[in-house]
Amino acid sequence: MKDISEYIPFAEKACDFFTNSPDPYHSVKNNVDKLEAAGYIQLSKRDPFAGKLEPGGKYYYTFNKTTLVAFSVGHKYQPGNGFKIIGGEFYGS
Repeated sequence: MKDISEYIPFAEKACDFFTNSPDPYHSVKNNVDKLEAAGYIQLSKRDPFAGKLEPGGKYYYTFNKTTLVAFSVGHKYQPGNGFKIIGGEFYGS
């Protein structure tokens, strides 16, 4: 049988997150706290981002306190070069 003890800390961390995030509101709030601690800056989705994003910048915005969008801008980014998006979903129960 394979030794899974190396995965226990990760599983415990995940269980703590799920326990503290029983619904989308708590999930978004908990992740916003982590993003802000990591230096992410909140943007308003109602205002254009033009002129606010800088290479190396880290940003996020929320929608209805149930949706979180976070992204970082590469240090070598130049306007017009395009970008890549990775998405995910979480459904608390």
